[in-house]
Amino acid sequence: MSARGTVTIRRITLAMALAVALSSASTPTSFRAEERLPTLMERGQLRRAASVAEGRLQSQPDDVEALRVLATIRARQRRFDEATRLAERAVAAAPRNAAAHYALAEVCGARARSEPGKGRRRT
Repeated sequence: MSARGTVTIRRITLAMALAVALSSASTPTSFRAEERLPTLMERGQLRRAASVAEGRLQSQPDDVEALRVLATIRARQRRFDEATRLAERAVAAAPRNAAAHYALAEVCGARARSEPGKGRRRT
């Protein structure tokens, strides 16, 4: 085998070892099945979902999923000012993310249904 072939094999072996090491590393909290925010929301585990979202926002302040979920939870808790701020942060963090815009619309709609005259209106 030529020296060039040996170097190529070493590079491939190193790349494979690195891929295995990275895939077997501990999975971050945000990717564990029990920590997935949509799953927690579907199960009605709002306190747990809020706790996970808040934790994610501490380390990743622009995490759009965490902002959206926390905004939805705060709206359900009738904490509309906080819900609006969170949804607006989600839109600001990802202006082209339709889910972020939807979350803001949902929060505004919930507020309008709950507090007539206080929904966010643009004229």
